[in-house]
Amino acid sequence: MSIVAKSIKPTIKGSFVEELLAGYESQGRNGNALLESVGIKIANNNAIRLSVAQYTKLMAGIEQQLEDEMLGFLHKPVPLGSIGMLCELMVSLPNINAAVEAYNNFYALFNGGNSLFDLSMQGKIYRLTLNFTSVLQKKSPYFAQSMLLTIYKLLCWLANAKIEIQTIAFAMPVGSDTNELGYVFDCAEVLADAGSDFLEMSSDVLALPITQSKESAKDYAANSMLYALLWSNADDLESKIRAIIGEDISKGFPDFNAVAKKLDISTQTLSRRLHDRGATYQLIKDNTRRDAAIALLTNSKLTIKEIAYQVGFKETSSFSKAFKQWVGVSPSDYRVG
Repeated sequence: MSIVAKSIKPTIKGSFVEELLAGYESQGRNGNALLESVGIKIANNNAIRLSVAQYTKLMAGIEQQLEDEMLGFLHKPVPLGSIGMLCELMVSLPNINAAVEAYNNFYALFNGGNSLFDLSMQGKIYRLTLNFTSVLQKKSPYFAQSMLLTIYKLLCWLANAKIEIQTIAFAMPVGSDTNELGYVFDCAEVLADAGSDFLEMSSDVLALPITQSKESAKDYAANSMLYALLWSNADDLESKIRAIIGEDISKGFPDFNAVAKKLDISTQTLSRRLHDRGATYQLIKDNTRRDAAIALLTNSKLTIKEIAYQVGFKETSSFSKAFKQWVGVSPSDYRVG
C-alpha cells in the first residue's frame, strides 16, 4: 500500500484527538471550533476513526494557531520552522549518539531547561526515558506516545536503517492498544503501568552513522508527522541488512553468511529475497558506503583521505574511483559542487 493510500485510511481513534487538543486548550483555545474549522466531527464517539491525513491537518491547524510546533505541550512555544532547522543540524552530526544529544539539548531550550529524555545505559541496553516536566505532559497519553514514536522514527530515518526496539514501556494503562502500539513500534515487548515511559534498544545503535543529507532533511521536516505515523521500514530487507552492517563500516562488513545468520534465515533464502528485489549484498554494501561518504562530504570537515578510511577504503585513490562510479564525479568535485 502506498503512503498516499495509507494516509487516507481511517486508523486513528477519535478519542486520541481529545488528547491531541489538550495542549491547545491549555492555552485557553476552543478545541471544538478548531475541529470544525478543519472539517473534523468527533461527536464524542470513540468508535470514530480518523485518517492520518485528517490528523496531520488538525496538527497543522494547532501549530499555526499557537505558532508552536510542539502544540502547547512544552513550557514555551517552539517557533515554526524549528523542526527543519533541527533536522538540518542533525544530518551534519557523525552518529546517532550525537543526534540524540542534540535533540535533547535543542528542546530543553523550550522546556524550562529540561531535556525531553533521560538517557541511561544498562550493560548493552540503551534506554531513553521520557522526562515529564508539567502536569499537562504527565497526564497526556498523546504526549508520551508521540514523543517516543517521533524520536524512534527520526533515528531510523537519520541512520536509514530499521532500528530494533527491544522494549517499549508506558507509565499509563494502554488497554486494548497494546497490539497497536507493538505494531507501530515493531516491538513485541510492550509494557503498561511500567512507572515510566521509555524505549530500549541495543547500545550498538549509538554508533550508527547518519547518512541523510540537508536536502532530505528539508523533506523530512516538511512531512515529519506523516513520516512518524506512516514511514515504516519494518519489512524493508535492505534496511534490516544496513542496520546489521552499518555500525562501523570503517572496519569492513560481515560476510554474507553472518548476515543471513543474524536475520535467522538461510543464505539461499536471503539470496532469493534480494534477487526478487533486484538487489545484491554487494550493492547494499556499496550503497551504504556511498550514502555515508555523501553525508561526510556534505556535512563534515574531514579530509578526503579521512572520509575514505571512515567508509572502509585503505587507499584514497580506490575510494575516489569507487565514488566516481557511484555518483559520476570525484569526491573533491562533489564537495565543491
